[in-house]
Amino acid sequence: MGTSLFEAYGDCAKVVWQFLTLSMPQWLVIIFAGNLVALAIIIVAQSAKLPKSRGHGL
Repeated sequence: MGTSLFEAYGDCAKVVWQFLTLSMPQWLVIIFAGNLVALAIIIVAQSAKLPKSRGHGL
């Protein structure tokens, strides 16, 4: 195992494949945005579910 394992090859600007006219980086942006939306929904749902404290307990 020489340095060929870590040697960069290929052209990063070259579009290797597309799906529904979108390339891999475009799909990753869509997936990341979907994860952010899901996280926001979970946080809002969890905060709405928390009981309101009236000064009792801790």
